[in-house]
Amino acid sequence: MTIEQIFGGLLILAIGPIVGTIQPLWRDKTSWAVAQGLLCVGVAKFLFSYLLHAQFLATGSSEWVMAWDMIALMGLVLARSRRDNRVDLWSIAAGYGLHDPVSAGLAALLAGAGVICFRTTKQGVNVVLLAMMLVTVLRYSTNQPLLVMTGLLCMLIYWSHENADRSKKQSTHPVNPSETELKFFRADAAVVTLDDRVLPLQAGQPAAYLSELRRSGYSVPQGWMVYPGDDLETVIALAMPTAQFPAIVRYSHLLANPLDDRTKQVWESKSDQELRAALLQAFDGAKASMVLMVMPKVWAVFSGAVREVMPGYVLVTCGQERFEVRSKGQISANVKTYETPDRLIREVAELLTKLQKEYGEEYKKQLGSGFAIDWMHDGERIWIWDIRAL
Repeated sequence: MTIEQIFGGLLILAIGPIVGTIQPLWRDKTSWAVAQGLLCVGVAKFLFSYLLHAQFLATGSSEWVMAWDMIALMGLVLARSRRDNRVDLWSIAAGYGLHDPVSAGLAALLAGAGVICFRTTKQGVNVVLLAMMLVTVLRYSTNQPLLVMTGLLCMLIYWSHENADRSKKQSTHPVNPSETELKFFRADAAVVTLDDRVLPLQAGQPAAYLSELRRSGYSVPQGWMVYPGDDLETVIALAMPTAQFPAIVRYSHLLANPLDDRTKQVWESKSDQELRAALLQAFDGAKASMVLMVMPKVWAVFSGAVREVMPGYVLVTCGQERFEVRSKGQISANVKTYETPDRLIREVAELLTKLQKEYGEEYKKQLGSGFAIDWMHDGERIWIWDIRAL
């Protein structure tokens, strides 16, 4: 390698991560057209990296020409790993396909056969990495630079996913990642989730509203819809309830009826057995106009509700405390005890105001009245637990 090529490698690893962090605003939406758009963005990212490193290959050997493609892909992987611990698989798939279409096709066939036998993201990614490495070894056994760089790329992708899994396990609250690009790997591919675009007539009004807010970037816990006749074991395997991370079972009614106390009933499960029993009990008492929603429990430090009483006048409740928040952020307490921080009260009021500006008219048409938000604060951020009619 020449000094120029070494400098090019360092430049790619510096600029590649910057390119990799660029994401379209619509990447969290879920549709076939959006998936194609994400693939095109991935192709564009790799093409930029390819054109960049091609400037330094004029005097390079044919072995290093292919190896530099892997270096460009490593730059994109580093970007996503540094930003949110997740590899941008659209960019990697697009880049590897442009790098070597034949190898990409063979690896896809091998990986497809392997993924059928596995259901988790981690196992699926491992199968893909093994297939990619195996095809490279079989086709280019004498190209040592390519073998080394492909191996480093696979190790980097594996490390990125391991780091993401470790962060999830260490988190004390549900995470809110957008995993649309992993849908074909996910165990919940056949389960309706809050990451999917659902309508009130499909999953009930609470689930539909929470899904819309979650996909828009608001802090809404993950959730899985369960319908009569669904495989309960699949949802139980996804929720994985434990004493530290319980699962909550609640109703998502198709027709709004704030007077029906059954819609407010919840079950907390700390094991697979408890969750199974809770689902069966909930279905036994459910009406035809209800579906079930399984969500991870949010360990709340503060929790309550917020609603607008009149324009410019917001009522925030937290436990037994009630606070009136004016449009200018002025707070007055209706009780003697005052343990809730002023900052949190204002943030909850601002959250409602923001939702009213974005969805107020839409929700009023659907609900026939105003709406209230049930919120929770885990010490780090405010979670939206429910939206209901007044």
